[in-house]
Amino acid sequence: MQPKPARRILLPLLAFILGISALLFAPIQKSFTFTDNRTGDITAYLRIKEPSFQIKYIHSIHLSEVLESYKSFPAIHCN
Repeated sequence: MQPKPARRILLPLLAFILGISALLFAPIQKSFTFTDNRTGDITAYLRIKEPSFQIKYIHSIHLSEVLESYKSFPAIHCN
């Protein structure tokens, strides 16, 4: 039994469209993503515009201001 001509064209076309849209919507910006280790929920998402950033908060025990600094480095791939 031969497949219908429309299906021979439609399936590859659909696969092509899905592949292109996957490439177009793939994230290409670098970001810091903070997740809760217990639940796996994303608690914060920051796009990287500069290679460093700071977080300022009040320490829960000492009630003093804390300023934490973070810097992004290029990924190192180990073989």
